[in-house]
Amino acid sequence: MLQIKKGIVALSILLLSNLSHAVNTNQLALIHENNEFRVKNGTESHPIQRCYMDKELRGISTEQLAKYATAGAYLKLNKMENSDDYTLRLGGRLNGGGPIMGLVANWTIKVGGYIGVTALCIVHPAHWVEAPHMYSTVSAASEAVGAVASITPGP
Repeated sequence: MLQIKKGIVALSILLLSNLSHAVNTNQLALIHENNEFRVKNGTESHPIQRCYMDKELRGISTEQLAKYATAGAYLKLNKMENSDDYTLRLGGRLNGGGPIMGLVANWTIKVGGYIGVTALCIVHPAHWVEAPHMYSTVSAASEAVGAVASITPGP
């Protein structure tokens, strides 16, 4: 039996969100036993139906769950409104590429976009009038892609 309580950072696989005020999160526990999940809130126990969990979590073994945990995965537990049911989702933490990959992404999009706009204008000369606008759009898009590619989440 694997019992995961809110606040245990060592396992690092549980994120509780969207819990209604009726739930006392201090007494809430997610329990994995016999390849099934259930939520225990005080004395009440609610099995999580397979249709309300990600397919990767359906019938998962404790060993596989531990592998997900060591890979940085986490579980998102949500209480459904107007019901005693819970949903369970598997999430992963992905790191960005840092500033170097941000620059690479920026310039790759910029060069590819400029080549594409130039090729369009050569094939269809009527588009030369729109070229400055298209070039500025490519530049703005490449800056945005570069910024997103460089994001590295904190601890």
